[in-house]
Amino acid sequence: MRLSDHLMAECGRTTDIGGIFTKSCAALREAERFELSDDVARAGYNLTKSKPSTLLAALPLSRAPFRKIWLEWRGGLTSAWLKPEQKRPAEWAPDPLKQGCLIEADKSGTRGTMTFAWLHREKPERGGDGDELYTPVNIAPLGALFNWSEDGDARADAMHELERRYPTPGAKRSAAGIIDLAITTRNSKVWTDDEIKAWMERSVFENWGRFANMAKEREALRELDRHTIKFISPHAVSFLEWVASQALQSEQTLERFLKYVVRASWEQDIEGEPPFAETVIAMMNSRNAIEHRSVDLSTLNKSRAKRGRPLFLPYKTTQLRLSQAQTRAFRAGLLTREDAGRHRVRGHFKIRKTGVYWWSPFFRGEPTKQAQRQEYKVAL
Repeated sequence: MRLSDHLMAECGRTTDIGGIFTKSCAALREAERFELSDDVARAGYNLTKSKPSTLLAALPLSRAPFRKIWLEWRGGLTSAWLKPEQKRPAEWAPDPLKQGCLIEADKSGTRGTMTFAWLHREKPERGGDGDELYTPVNIAPLGALFNWSEDGDARADAMHELERRYPTPGAKRSAAGIIDLAITTRNSKVWTDDEIKAWMERSVFENWGRFANMAKEREALRELDRHTIKFISPHAVSFLEWVASQALQSEQTLERFLKYVVRASWEQDIEGEPPFAETVIAMMNSRNAIEHRSVDLSTLNKSRAKRGRPLFLPYKTTQLRLSQAQTRAFRAGLLTREDAGRHRVRGHFKIRKTGVYWWSPFFRGEPTKQAQRQEYKVAL
């Protein structure tokens, strides 16, 4: 089962608090659904490590190709990239089995929201009597609002959306209205140059510390931050009402909720997800990056229908359109010593006026020349 099917199975259950699964799945049914291969997902994550100026140059060229898009991929792909001390405790943030993102955009494809979901390994000790709210399938209440247009301002869009969600003074003073405003205000903060530099220096996954002393890259990161903001998913507003009514029981419970639930959990859970979704969309819009293949589920769904089981949603697999011949030959030991002496260049985007183009991974160097040995003397 794919993550989308697991989400569908939660609709209407006790875990469907505020209809968060039902509302999300209503949009998911209408979405173009893609399952990303590991190569595509890893390429997307790699691209989030690009210079902020490169990502900013690609942003105006990004357009959601459909009004609603569902992306899902295997979880934990980047876990090995982090040192043990850089990871959050496994009991707080275990590696998911599957991850997903629901993107809903306007007609221009440049403005919209992202809703994130996960499937974790089931815990046998959970889910019994008195634990009816446990499920290994999760939808993040905190998603993202984006505006990829050149002059877009996601912060302003978020404040306008809050006005629409809570149109009356009474609604603004509701528990959900107060907490929604607190979360949006916190994430609308404009960073100073010193704050941007400090964040780049301590960034773990992006490894942007190497760019922290470059004024151009700090300014590019400030501009990138203007285009996306963490924002309560439109499908989680009723869920927020349920949570907020408990969080506002006292000033102490509110502070603990904002500190330990919102900041330490909700915000951390999606820290790298919006940039990843953006790079995947950029790849989908690239001229030569990926290819899609529809999966035939007719036989499987026919069998499930006979047994009275829910049908699986149709989807497409998404793979990189890359030549991996050299890589496979190298791993199989079929390359010469000279070939092995060349270094592999990671796949990357090149930005052109006509669009975003994908350069496949390749080996740099001249295979006809003898590999040069370099020796270094280290003085201690």
